[in-house]
Formats: sequence, structure tokens, C-alpha cells
Amino acid sequence: MNWKAWPYWVRGLLVGCVVGVLVGIYILLNQEDLLNQPTCLAIGICDPYISLPLLYITLASLFVACSLLGAFLGHLYGKFKNRKQLSTNQ
Repeated sequence: MNWKAWPYWVRGLLVGCVVGVLVGIYILLNQEDLLNQPTCLAIGICDPYISLPLLYITLASLFVACSLLGAFLGHLYGKFKNRKQLSTNQ
């Protein structure tokens, strides 16, 4: 099946997944800087054995959130685009 025939929510899901992966890669490449930030000291969790699993949980939830947001925005875009096409065809 051609990607142009995909529903808009699937396209949005794919874009959300890509954005989630890119943001996750950016955060993982800068994780040593994250452990030395003042926010680490303010939270009180600077131990790598505790903060790294929290970082991975945050990355996973960020990926899921980006994917769901992309699917939702794609669904809304599809609704508005189909409504516009239906009104011009009549």
C-alpha cells in the first residue's frame, strides 16, 4: 500500500514516532550534562543508578506521548480536510 493512501492519523503517528526518537536520541547524547545540571541537585537524585532508569522511563513516556499527539493531530487534520472536501463537492 502506498504511503499516500494511509489515513492521516497513521501519518501523524509516524511523524510523532520520528520526533520522539529524535528527541530521545538528543537527550541520550546529552545525558552526562543532565546529571550535572543544577536541577539534578534541586531534585536530590544525582545517583546514576537511580536517575538513569528514571531517564529511560521519561524517554519511553516521551516517545509514547509524541506518538499519541501525532496520531491525534493527524486525526484532526483528516477530519478538517475531509470536511472541507465534502463542502466543496456539493
